[in-house]
Amino acid sequence: MDILNLKIVKQPNGKYAVWNEADKSFDFTNKDTAEEIKAYYVNKVDRMLTENIRLNAMDDSYFNFCVETYKIKHGLDSSEKENAAVILEDMGVSVQGL
Repeated sequence: MDILNLKIVKQPNGKYAVWNEADKSFDFTNKDTAEEIKAYYVNKVDRMLTENIRLNAMDDSYFNFCVETYKIKHGLDSSEKENAAVILEDMGVSVQGL
């Protein structure tokens, strides 16, 4: 959706329509007010942005999970080992030599 190519025009019957310059066609016709059309597109853009943000957040969290898994697997992150040692010491198990 390229909203830069859209124009709100007043029809001869006094109602409003959306003219798509790129397609040379009407997207909407016979709306009572221009604000009604604007509200529709604002809501549509808001939904698209919200979905993109949600998908990007999921991608980032999955990527970060993969990075952390890689670090642990290849010994680049010792925090998991340190956390396990603290838990074992709290349980009274000696962790010297680990």
